[in-house]
Amino acid sequence: MTGSGTSWNPGADGPVADVEFRGSLVYAGSAFARAGGADRANLAAIDVTTGIADSWAPSTDGAVAALAVTADTVYAGGDFATLGDLSRANLGAVSASTGQPTAWNPGSNGAVTTLALNSSTATLYASGVFTEAGGRQRMRAAAFGTATGAVTGWDPSAEEAVNAIAISGSRVLVGGAFSMLNGLPRANAAAIRADGSIDPAWNPGPNGIVYALAASDDGNTIFLGGAFTAAGGSTAA
Repeated sequence: MTGSGTSWNPGADGPVADVEFRGSLVYAGSAFARAGGADRANLAAIDVTTGIADSWAPSTDGAVAALAVTADTVYAGGDFATLGDLSRANLGAVSASTGQPTAWNPGSNGAVTTLALNSSTATLYASGVFTEAGGRQRMRAAAFGTATGAVTGWDPSAEEAVNAIAISGSRVLVGGAFSMLNGLPRANAAAIRADGSIDPAWNPGPNGIVYALAASDDGNTIFLGGAFTAAGGSTAA
């Protein structure tokens, strides 16, 4: 295998912020008007083989920054007021097959930039620039039931931006530009338990902003990316 590209070229006419793969489709979201050779307002499903747009065509009136996909549902977060012609404040869901909006509608008072789905607990985690989500105060990070959209008690309450979320077993890893979570010192990265409390065992303390997180399948290794030069007590440029 070489590092050369393939002929797959859907050709969105604007930047793509997130892509999620499911079955024979690649779901894409951002701030484009065309993708896969068809008119698509910020959301599209592209055939994984041909690069041609599927008939799936929900629309938003603003940019989509993050997606999470199940067999039945596509969750979208971003900076929009409508999703599929229904009022949805920065966060909503549509059918993965028809593109029609579902009743799932927690809403937030600011843009949503990251989504992470824990299918085993039927919970969707979100971060962004909001201070309220699901009708309750939530500082830049919140969690919602995937069935009802109700906001959960998980509330890390970050005083500055949360840019990345990853699931690692029963913990939720968050990264960003914060120095405090729930009133406790945490420099740019932390692990939050399901009840919202901070796991003291994981505190790498990167000396700069974290933009990306990923966990190995066994949960024993956490990968961080961002604008830092040291983490976990070692140089990490």
